[in-house]
Amino acid sequence: MYDGLINTWETAGNWKRKLTIVNRGPPALLRKTSKHMARKKSGLLDQGDLTRSNTMKLESDQQRADREFLGKDAAAINAISCLSKISSNHIWITAGMDGSVHLFDCLDGSLRGQFDAGHLSEKPGVDGDFDRMPVLCMASDLDQTTLATADDQGSIKTFELSTALDEVITLKFTIHGAQELIAADANGLSDPYVKVAFRAGPQTRQEAQTQVIQGTLNPNWEEDFNFLVGSGNRHEIMKPHWTLHFTVFDYDRFGGHDELGVTSFDVNSLAFGLEKKQWLTLADPDPAPGVLPKPHGRVQISVCLDVAYNQPEVISEWQAHDGTILNMQLTKPSTTLDGSPIPLIISCAVDNKIKVWTVHGVLIGNLGFSSWDSRTFEKARNQGQRRRVEMLMLKQKNQDDVLDLQRKKMEKERREKDLQLEEDSERMQEESEERERRLAHEAAKREYIKRLESSDDLNDRLKAVSEKMGIPNETYHSKY
Repeated sequence: MYDGLINTWETAGNWKRKLTIVNRGPPALLRKTSKHMARKKSGLLDQGDLTRSNTMKLESDQQRADREFLGKDAAAINAISCLSKISSNHIWITAGMDGSVHLFDCLDGSLRGQFDAGHLSEKPGVDGDFDRMPVLCMASDLDQTTLATADDQGSIKTFELSTALDEVITLKFTIHGAQELIAADANGLSDPYVKVAFRAGPQTRQEAQTQVIQGTLNPNWEEDFNFLVGSGNRHEIMKPHWTLHFTVFDYDRFGGHDELGVTSFDVNSLAFGLEKKQWLTLADPDPAPGVLPKPHGRVQISVCLDVAYNQPEVISEWQAHDGTILNMQLTKPSTTLDGSPIPLIISCAVDNKIKVWTVHGVLIGNLGFSSWDSRTFEKARNQGQRRRVEMLMLKQKNQDDVLDLQRKKMEKERREKDLQLEEDSERMQEESEERERRLAHEAAKREYIKRLESSDDLNDRLKAVSEKMGIPNETYHSKY
């Protein structure tokens, strides 16, 4: 499967007489299998399934080619298996040359999950980065709770499959700007900024805020934000009524900030993966009863529900062989003295060695060269549990380090933001004081001219005319 395509086959007849094997094409075209017919009879197929089932019969060869499973530019597939227990539908799971694992719905071929197996080269390349290695083989246990992958360097990784189909949904949005805001300051302008609240029903989950833009009624922010909606089943995540609430404020250094307008956006109305850009009309934040509301401007946003697939938790990773692993299987769980099960991995490599491991990477023995009993299994289980604890502690430490770095980064950004706000406030205060001085200066000048004009002295009245035309400042400053 070097072209990265998946085809499904259906058999009919008896192998002793005549066996017919029919290529049914990509799984998106596979219909009327026993499972499909059973689902149809039981009413489990939705209208989309039935519609696709009927229309597939009329598809041309070109249309079938357009609906191929992965696409002709996909990486070659090295391993494929079918999982029947992790979902209500059977799931195809593939691994290939790109080092990734993909999961597809057997009924319609839709992508249900994907993750990076994380096999990397032993040495970095010329650019200093480690190359991603292809997955040569993989296997799952009978309960389909554990997946093992192997590469050509003899490395094995085991994953927890229970969360492989989970989706991580993130709300990505941009606040572009606003127009025709109301004036809140004496100069006929405002210093607007936006506060955003992400709510599930009446409960606020996350909040964010834009920068303050000084002296404008038509600000441009162009600021991007990301809110995590949830992880797990898409339908369960989107059950609450998710909304974005926007409030535009006028920044004041002293006292409370004035609300200029409010609006909201229905997140549940979005289609997954499609960006929506629109203007939202701002409403009066404190409308008077019985009074026709006046316009409070509008704000422009872009919103998108981004869907990413969950990266399953790594159970363990170890160097199993010195060369390429050719095949690997997960066996029925073996038991220890107390009867507790231990699933085992059997791996075969180019060195002609067949080794038996626990899923935590503890070596049980080599087939043909060593022997073991239930005590060996129990010892391996205890060792694997210790290794698992050490791995989880290291993972927690790394997470704590990341959180510490994020906290320091957030504190730095907050300090920089506070410093910027302080500088903006000082600049605004200086501008306000300068404006007050200028107004006082102009008021004094008008009062001086008014006195000259009302004087009985002709020279004073002539001086008033000259003053209106412009005279040196010291002329009237010397008298007041």
